[in-house]
Amino acid sequence: MKIHHKLLPLLSLVAGLAAGSVAFAHDGKDHAKKPSPASSGLVAPTEHDAAWLAKARESYPLKTCLVSDEEFGGSMGETIDRIYREKGKPDRLVRFCCESCLDDFKAEPAEYLPKLDEAAKPKANPSKHQH
Repeated sequence: MKIHHKLLPLLSLVAGLAAGSVAFAHDGKDHAKKPSPASSGLVAPTEHDAAWLAKARESYPLKTCLVSDEEFGGSMGETIDRIYREKGKPDRLVRFCCESCLDDFKAEPAEYLPKLDEAAKPKANPSKHQH
């Protein structure tokens, strides 16, 4: 088959556009795995969360891991902070002593969240008497 030399630049242009559209369609990023803001679950804090995280750490109601009851900063290493996001509810800080506890929480958050909620409830002040 003989290709006319004037058609060669046109064919090159078409081939280039086709290759470019394939590259544009898949830019190497996995957009399907990007978490939806409306989805529930644990997320690692980002720089954007820094102010919220500092305040949440100050008021965190537990001194031990939500899963293992191990003291933070003990033999398990550095405390792992995550934000639990749930549609229609405020973000919650959840702290773990290790990756294993983080994995256990991810498998069954409903098992552990009530403990956090209970610890966060305001305590009745026994020194005040009602008349």
